[in-house]
Amino acid sequence: LSCLVQREIGAVCPAVDINAACSGFIYGLDMADAYITSDKAETILLIGAEMMTRHLDWKDRSTCVLFGDGAGAVILKKGNGLKSIKITAKGDHKLLAIGNVFCPSPFSNQPQTDPHFRMNGGEVFKFAVGSALRDVKEVMKKAGVTVSDVKMLIPHQANLRVSQFVKEKMGFSDEQLASAIDHYGNTSSASIPLLLDELVEEGKLSSGDIIVLTAFGGGLTTGACVIEL
Repeated sequence: LSCLVQREIGAVCPAVDINAACSGFIYGLDMADAYITSDKAETILLIGAEMMTRHLDWKDRSTCVLFGDGAGAVILKKGNGLKSIKITAKGDHKLLAIGNVFCPSPFSNQPQTDPHFRMNGGEVFKFAVGSALRDVKEVMKKAGVTVSDVKMLIPHQANLRVSQFVKEKMGFSDEQLASAIDHYGNTSSASIPLLLDELVEEGKLSSGDIIVLTAFGGGLTTGACVIEL
């Protein structure tokens, strides 16, 4: 898809798709930082785009009512705005998984598998709150910022209970917690850039503000970072 975007905007540059599930946007920030700080790129367009509804079993009410489709993007340039960042991975297909579409082949006798998105909600909640608390504490400590320094905590929009749990445990106020899950649903890697755009459009973020991003997703992957706008 990145090559199609490159064509449509008339860019002359490399294009690459990455997949880190719901943590994809923060993974992309980490990769972009590596390219920019090594002088391999001056400007990077980072897009989070998802069509989660094509993976859903519409008879499974534990998943189909949660997810939505969406896309958001940011333009990144060299600067001192990224104060700290952390990404992790822990291979586990039992909590979150999307099956493969079955394609018959004369060279393989693979059995047909369930192609839909499946989730163990209770275990995912435990993983989400634990990883988000750990990652947010670590990146804030590394960046040397406290809760009072942060203008907005911007979590991946998976579950409002997860976001509120992290907010309360970290000591953030209601005004510091950003949320848009009520009108977008869980748009996976698109949820954070979608919310960033909404906050900027509403005038809730401005230059010099410090924000904390946190995400978790299938894989299992996690990510968090501190940014000064």
